[in-house]
Amino acid sequence: MKPHVISEPTHFTENSASLLDLIIVNDKDLVVYSEVGEMIFNKNIRYHCPNKIWLYDQGNYDLFREKLGETVWNTILESNDLETACFKITNAILNCASICIPNKTVTIRPLDPPWINGGIRKLIRKRRRLHRRAKHSDNPTHWAQFRKIRNKYVNTIKKSRDKYFKSLASKLQNKNLDAKQWWKITKQMCGVSCGTLSPPSLLVNDKMYSDPNYVTNIFHDYFSSQSTIDDTLSTVPHLQTSIHPILDNKLLLQMISLDITKAVGPDSINPRTLREGSE
Repeated sequence: MKPHVISEPTHFTENSASLLDLIIVNDKDLVVYSEVGEMIFNKNIRYHCPNKIWLYDQGNYDLFREKLGETVWNTILESNDLETACFKITNAILNCASICIPNKTVTIRPLDPPWINGGIRKLIRKRRRLHRRAKHSDNPTHWAQFRKIRNKYVNTIKKSRDKYFKSLASKLQNKNLDAKQWWKITKQMCGVSCGTLSPPSLLVNDKMYSDPNYVTNIFHDYFSSQSTIDDTLSTVPHLQTSIHPILDNKLLLQMISLDITKAVGPDSINPRTLREGSE
């Protein structure tokens, strides 16, 4: 019989461990190195994206408007460059908002399953530590501790996953659900995420491009060129110290009517922040 390389379990359930993934070779001595890695999910590479979360329901908007009114806008807008002025205005608004609206920075992991939470991540780290220690010492007590936390991790994952899909199914039963929300929840249940799909191929000047990065850059360059403004001879108008005189009635009306459910733009200012500050 030919010798096999892998001798450790590769499949785990709540109460058992099995070796399902075999590697069989003619001469085991020819294999330089082999190991059963700690594959937790389908994807073992993560992209961690820090993101600021604003707790708008707890904001002090009277103080926010007061802070905006105290801001010396004339000093902020001394530059005649529109890009610089826009950057300074954005920072001024966000600085006032950060004082008056509670906020926190969280880590977004877009490739993690949605049922993975902080408690499960702690179990993952503990499971890895115990596994490394058990492999290093080969102590029966250490292996028993590893199996115990591994089984707890598997059970917790299963319960969290079931709870997540039951919650989605419950939402689909809501009679007041509109078509957009229905399709969004259905895609979540089916595991379809638009953020993980590559853009389609693009035909430019009789040449087809399929590389996602190149296609994205083509769209970026095109739309950027459509909004380019020649401000070479432009000057920034003189502004009052109070924020409201800066805005004419039409602009104020537009800001007050902003849809606060919309996502933030590239300046990271939420529509709710602008609406509350203009009232």
